[in-house]
Amino acid sequence: MRAPSLHLLALSALCLLPQIAQAQCPLVGDATLRAVRVPGADAPFTLRERARVVLRGPVAHIEGVAPIAFHGTAAAGSVSLFLRAPQRIGGVVGIAAGLPFVASRAVGASVLGTVETPDGLSVRGVSVPCAALTLDAPASAPTAAPVPPHRANPRWIPHTTAHEVFRCTETRGGRGCMTVNLGWCQPIGDGSECGYHPRGATVTMFAAPSDAPGVPRVSVRATRDIVFVDEDRRGAWLLLRSRSYSGEVLVARGWVRAADVRWRQETPPHLLSSPGLVGTAGWGVAGDVRRGHGEITPGSAVSWSDGTRWGTTAGPWCAQVLQWAGQATVGVPIPGAGPVMARVRAEDVRWVDRCETVAPSGR
Repeated sequence: MRAPSLHLLALSALCLLPQIAQAQCPLVGDATLRAVRVPGADAPFTLRERARVVLRGPVAHIEGVAPIAFHGTAAAGSVSLFLRAPQRIGGVVGIAAGLPFVASRAVGASVLGTVETPDGLSVRGVSVPCAALTLDAPASAPTAAPVPPHRANPRWIPHTTAHEVFRCTETRGGRGCMTVNLGWCQPIGDGSECGYHPRGATVTMFAAPSDAPGVPRVSVRATRDIVFVDEDRRGAWLLLRSRSYSGEVLVARGWVRAADVRWRQETPPHLLSSPGLVGTAGWGVAGDVRRGHGEITPGSAVSWSDGTRWGTTAGPWCAQVLQWAGQATVGVPIPGAGPVMARVRAEDVRWVDRCETVAPSGR
């Protein structure tokens, strides 16, 4: 019998490989897209519009739908994603619906990425089904996350905040009363909390008190605003549960090596300071520039300042526009891109007193 040819061997090997087309995640919605690359652009830019997005591995392939029809690419993590429904991941993480999800890559029918709360609790290495993700931002604030189902030992749980009781005892007809502190936390009157914190930047949480290869695990990062409460102890392992001042929208609950965390009593930063506010200025426009509102004709070419065409207007689009004296094009701020502007031909713009609905300009 003749040995199979190299050509046949190569074909056989390809048949055994996973289909590349299956390793993708298609999404459609009102998207916020960062660091998008399109032909002819000087640099990546941000935009916000209706779009079709397909995550393939670490790359997002983008098809703009409205108001600009175009094709571009971005890193998967540059696309704002949100959870459609509450998720329990690997028996360790609970995530509320509506919480942001930062993708790193699409893997088969799932997307691998990171979940983070405003106060700095983040969980990396989370795998979420593609069908559980959406491009559309939630209309309401996330509610509580489903807590991973571990059984706590009630005799082990200490108090994270100082807890005092007033106790009286009677001895030989006499009565004495005193304040007794329960737990390890000391009442020092500054809102401090007690609990475990990672010794390093991150700590690994396991679904069981074992680091065997088959045990699900995630990498958890936390700021001082997050405290981990212990609910059980088995030798060198602690069952910890995260607690956050921003609410239980993201819960990490699992087994941690006792050597990887340390017990501390401290005042969370959110009790010591408040976030500041930053104001933004409006557009700076020179005296020889006409500024107003314009309705752009559907099907108009969209170009950069050097004339490179990269898209087409799709559907109604009314926005604040600028026209420099002597130029045949009009500048239109790209929705969500701040000062980045697209150019359309002056004859494709009808100047109006105001827009019934102005496309967001990112300011």
